[in-house]
Amino acid sequence: LFGKFIKRLSRLGLERDTLVVVTSDHGDLFGEDGRLGHGVSLHNKALHVPLAFRWPGVVVRGGTSQKVELVDVMPTLLEMVGEDVPSALDGRSLKPLLLGSGPIPERPAFSELIYDPGACPKKRRGCRVDRFSVQTERFKFVTSQVPEYEHLYDLKADPAEKVDVSADHPAEVRRHRAYLEDYLSEQEAPEAAEQKAIEQGVEIDPETQRLLKELGYIE
Repeated sequence: LFGKFIKRLSRLGLERDTLVVVTSDHGDLFGEDGRLGHGVSLHNKALHVPLAFRWPGVVVRGGTSQKVELVDVMPTLLEMVGEDVPSALDGRSLKPLLLGSGPIPERPAFSELIYDPGACPKKRRGCRVDRFSVQTERFKFVTSQVPEYEHLYDLKADPAEKVDVSADHPAEVRRHRAYLEDYLSEQEAPEAAEQKAIEQGVEIDPETQRLLKELGYIE
């Protein structure tokens, strides 16, 4: 289907005027971390997704092993088409990678898991597991409130994330914990965001509410 889509762009004469992005919102677990599916773990099998940009004559062929995030897609698209990138965006432009002009500075990559059906089996209103992860060049640090734990994984020696090495690397635990604390201090609490939406008169129409409930995003 993707091939047919690209051929259609070519037949319409739009191929060289169109920046195509291919990605996914999540992967799935097949037994890793003792879980199945997605939305139940911050294991990299669920976090690592394809991300490809195609623009003949502009984007160079190739790939990168650098860690990037889905929040980088929007600023990348804006800069690639010549629009200003708002400073408030969490992500950063990947334009240098797409143009082949060199790597971009490494920086921590963050992920969040607020609700887990295993920890909240009856979908209790307000139940939050509050799990977060931060990855750097070598390590991945994962925290959880329900159940409460801190794990550190050496992704080079243990890409399957099976061995917690936090006791062996206390300095890395402190460093990654500091990254998370800085990240969380910049995030707006869900309650504050909800109150802001109310104050701004933001409403969700009944049909959208029904669809969100069917997908399990709201109760």
